[in-house]
Amino acid sequence: ADVAFICGSDEHGVPITIAAEKEGVSPQDIVDRYHGMNKKVFEDFGITFDYYGRTSSKVHHETSQEFFTTLYDKGFFKKKTEEQLYDPKKNMFLP
Repeated sequence: ADVAFICGSDEHGVPITIAAEKEGVSPQDIVDRYHGMNKKVFEDFGITFDYYGRTSSKVHHETSQEFFTTLYDKGFFKKKTEEQLYDPKKNMFLP
């Protein structure tokens, strides 16, 4: 059987926003920097992927939306309520 070795950078989440704010740069600057650093570390260790992507890419957004819509349509999700910490001054949930 054919196998594809796929990996990528997770470029979403509050820690990215906090790091960007702390450094005085945009969240995109943070994810661009770390994507390049992570990719280089894998290359330095001789680890290669058929595809090394980014969660901020258009193809990832389209693929993940299609995947989760299919799961939703088949009834795999359950609605529930959950409490989370929230900072009203920064208008964001905390990690």
